[in-house]
Amino acid sequence: MLARAEISGLELVLTEMNKADIGPALQSGTIDFGLCPAPRGKTDLQSKSIYSEPLFIVANAKTFGDVPPSTLSDIAHKKFLLVPDACGLADTVRFLFENQNLEMDP
Repeated sequence: MLARAEISGLELVLTEMNKADIGPALQSGTIDFGLCPAPRGKTDLQSKSIYSEPLFIVANAKTFGDVPPSTLSDIAHKKFLLVPDACGLADTVRFLFENQNLEMDP
């Protein structure tokens, strides 16, 4: 991405911001693009998927031991630690479960 911007003569500034700040910054013209998890719900912003990666569950050996890859239904009733949703990861994980009609234990 950086090489293409340089060839095109674009000024590219990368900075980190909270998910909640991206929408208002786009709407006010402060930024041109935001890279974040897919927006949920109604929005007047346009989005396009540009990248995907695997989501890993990390657990200690006592919890899972040596097990094959898990599906969401395999882990739906395990206890999770989700960090505050400033970056969008917790919201994305919740959406994955909701999308598969699976409930996470509170």
